[in-house]
Amino acid sequence: MLRLAKICFLGFIFLMPFRIDFLLWQVPSLNFSFFNPYLSHFLSLADLVFLGGFLLICPLVFLGRLSLAPLRKIWKLIALFVLCLFLGFVFSKNLANSAFYILRMLQFGFLSLLVYLEVVPSRLATRAFVLSVAVSAFVGLLQLLFQQSLGLSFLGESVLARDMLGVAKIDIFGDKFMRPYGFFPHPNIFAAYLLFGIFFIFVDQKIRFRPFLAAFFALMFVLTLSRSALLAMLVAFPLLALGQRKKAFSFSFFLPFLLFIPLLLVRFFLDSSGFAERSVYVKAAALMIKDNFLGVGVGNFTLFAQKYAETKLMPWMFQPVHNFFLLFGAEFGLVAFALFVVGFTKVFYDALMAKKAFSLSVMVALFTLMLFDHYFLSLVSGQFLFAFVFSLVLREVYFDDR
Repeated sequence: MLRLAKICFLGFIFLMPFRIDFLLWQVPSLNFSFFNPYLSHFLSLADLVFLGGFLLICPLVFLGRLSLAPLRKIWKLIALFVLCLFLGFVFSKNLANSAFYILRMLQFGFLSLLVYLEVVPSRLATRAFVLSVAVSAFVGLLQLLFQQSLGLSFLGESVLARDMLGVAKIDIFGDKFMRPYGFFPHPNIFAAYLLFGIFFIFVDQKIRFRPFLAAFFALMFVLTLSRSALLAMLVAFPLLALGQRKKAFSFSFFLPFLLFIPLLLVRFFLDSSGFAERSVYVKAAALMIKDNFLGVGVGNFTLFAQKYAETKLMPWMFQPVHNFFLLFGAEFGLVAFALFVVGFTKVFYDALMAKKAFSLSVMVALFTLMLFDHYFLSLVSGQFLFAFVFSLVLREVYFDDR
């Protein structure tokens, strides 16, 4: 039974990027004449696989077949997590929407504990993750070449074209090119998955086709043109490379970064698209926090975005503020925000004191990404990614040093 449960959870990790799902519920509102993904909730094939694993593992827990003793080392962090969820729900302006977010976060919290306890073996989990991202990377490469989606909507691919409104593009010499999505809702979160996939490949010396995977992931990572992910790579990967006494990647890994330096420079210094919209969200978040110091409730930012925005929002502009910490403060409230900062800082400090290069690099990468995007809170794939990599940090910092 335990082995079957492990297979289910590994299958869940592999299936997470594939949005094979159907709409379960969305916030009924006369104010939205368009689809708002942040107020809509789905049931996916991955969820059903997770449910199978959950039903198999629960009897083993109740029968004492699984030791929960290692959880004593992180019980304070678990308590902070539960308290933050409680505060993000109890003061919510829309309890139904927040309830779906809370259930999803509890789901990923449960998976995190299984990874921490090694019920889901961390090496197998990271390999399932890498395999899944590799499939998305191949699809992303074809999207980039054809400049449109491939018709794989049944696997969760977004409908994409370079001339569609709302599709992420880059302007090069007056011509617009679509950025690759893979099976993800946006290239930025695709880049985050590639980033941590590179980390996992780097520390796993026995993974098959390691040189090819590293070079391919690097190529697709660069081509996503995600500024936040590139910055996270710049500050976090050297910590991992210097701290891990393992064979470094070959030159083929660094080649994409060198070949596309001109494109990266254009993206960083000449492409200012999105900056004006992001400033609107920042100001709206600040006003929202000022009026609701206990938060508007997890998942409810876009529900009240227009009320606090200084300009009329177009349909594609209804999205959370592109800063995890501002979004957390606006939705969970300042009390929960303080609790989160305490917990995150403690884990970062413990990783630093323990001299765990992998954990330290992951925490630095997470922090950098959190400064410039919202998907760790607002998107299911982002919530999963945060919970998964954070569980690996907890395992290395606390469980492995028992």
